[in-house]
Amino acid sequence: MFPLPKSSTEQITDLMFLAGNLRVACELCARVERTEEIAGMHKIFERQMVSALRTAAKMLSDLESSERSGASNQNNEPSPAP
Repeated sequence: MFPLPKSSTEQITDLMFLAGNLRVACELCARVERTEEIAGMHKIFERQMVSALRTAAKMLSDLESSERSGASNQNNEPSPAP
């Protein structure tokens, strides 16, 4: 069987989880390999990761707000006349 398509919220959550794992791996690598090149790459990666996580968090917040307002709009709409 094929997996069911994921919602946007699930995709963003997965992205944030993977980003966290990549950051931990990068930090471990930087600790083991104390070279300037890796330390510099780590700093660049960290800035990019923080930016990506902020963007993902904003997208998730916007998506949740949109879903909430869509749900409240559906509840406030009059039902069609018989």
